[in-house]
Amino acid sequence: MRPKIKISGIVSVEDALAALDCGADYITLQNVKNSKRYLDLSQIIQMASLIPAEYRRKIVIETDSGSYETLMHALRKAEINALQYKFAALRMADVIKMRRSGIKVFQYEYLTSSADILNVNLNKDSYDYAVFDIKPAFISKADRFTASYKVARIVRDIFNEIKGNISLNFYGVSGDISLESVFTLIQGCKPNLIDLSTQFESPHSIYKAHDRMQQFFAKLNSVFPNVKS
Repeated sequence: MRPKIKISGIVSVEDALAALDCGADYITLQNVKNSKRYLDLSQIIQMASLIPAEYRRKIVIETDSGSYETLMHALRKAEINALQYKFAALRMADVIKMRRSGIKVFQYEYLTSSADILNVNLNKDSYDYAVFDIKPAFISKADRFTASYKVARIVRDIFNEIKGNISLNFYGVSGDISLESVFTLIQGCKPNLIDLSTQFESPHSIYKAHDRMQQFFAKLNSVFPNVKS
């Protein structure tokens, strides 16, 4: 069975609808101040109002700021029930309150080598989805020597280490992974989620290439035809 696919860095309603129509399981709107894809909370609320209600359960707000009250107001106003927080000033008690009120929480850990796994400290009360981001330096180190299947093998070894050291129910992977590597990655380490973003953009644009998304999901569905989103 294929993992869920999350497409991050969506900046327009057109891109959001195209990604969801193609089959994305989640899309992310970024409220991260140093990102080129930054949207303020009012923009996110406005975008969400233009997306059909049945799709809003697939939207994730990624943020690096905002109080519990501010974020909960935005989530409720936008009718969005998923949050990915990045260095946000949220207390653990607030995160747990969010989850108890029905908000899904994506928690990301950033890895530069397999040794980083031993330093991951995830409180299982603090997340619904644990996603491990393979940093570009680590991927490029592998790519210097071999093709993408070796990258997948290294990531598989990391996942085996995760499963051996941390009690998690949901694993995801993100990072500088080429679209060609995704299929090998799925077979090699069987993650539950893959987070993609710039893979669908041209070098000089923050907008998604709809034809590239269509081609990717067509291939994904041909390899994993029995999967339901």
